[in-house]
Amino acid sequence: MTSEHLAALITQNSGNPLEILKTLGGYYKCPKGPQNERLGPLVAYAGTYPVDPEDPNSPKLQYVGEEYANFAKAETYPAVLSHFTSNLVQKIDFLKLTDKVVFVGPQMGGIGAAMFMAYHAEIYGYEACYACAEKKVTVASNEAGSKEETILQFSRHEVPVGYKAIICEDVTNNLSTTGKTIKLIEENGGEVVGITTLLNRSPEQVTHYEYKGRQIPIISLVSIKIEQWTQDDPAVSIDIECGNVVFDTKANWSKLSDAMKKNNAFA
Repeated sequence: MTSEHLAALITQNSGNPLEILKTLGGYYKCPKGPQNERLGPLVAYAGTYPVDPEDPNSPKLQYVGEEYANFAKAETYPAVLSHFTSNLVQKIDFLKLTDKVVFVGPQMGGIGAAMFMAYHAEIYGYEACYACAEKKVTVASNEAGSKEETILQFSRHEVPVGYKAIICEDVTNNLSTTGKTIKLIEENGGEVVGITTLLNRSPEQVTHYEYKGRQIPIISLVSIKIEQWTQDDPAVSIDIECGNVVFDTKANWSKLSDAMKKNNAFA
């Protein structure tokens, strides 16, 4: 896409980030037939649940659903990611930050967002910097739907002492790793004062994350409810048994795109 086409896309949809993402081929919605049957695969999400809630060592499986926002498609266009994060920075004004701010990107999805957030924060007058929290795999995933297990660590960057920290995500739902990220930041001298996300898709549309008695605000560019199910839920169990699910979503994005194109489905 040419720079002129990107500029026109952003201008025409300045208040509709999801439309921009859809135009860039970054949104999947499972196509349906006349009887509401699925004509495409389900997708697996990052959130997990234990197979046996009573067993602390129980293996974990991924939740599944019918829609997926792939912001990696936006990351390839700096102008688009810059537009998204510029709007997000304007939304953090209510925090009334007067201190130095570090924007932390946990894992790949938040790295680009955090970097651009820091850039725009400087433009808006904040004394800002960026840090990346990287993940280290401790347990590998498998084809049965068990997600890999990881830990977060600062191996490339550090959190400057005395800085207020804002965690940057691309998509949030059950905030399963948020507590670990906050703990990591605060163990390294920072204080988390906010969490930003390009898309809050949680069914409950949570606006705060409770951590050790504190209510940390969640600031979203877009908030929509996207339903998800456990893999044994009757709503999806047949699809799971038949293998009609994509677990490594981004790596198999072409399969999802082809399913929508084949069935003339446009999310």
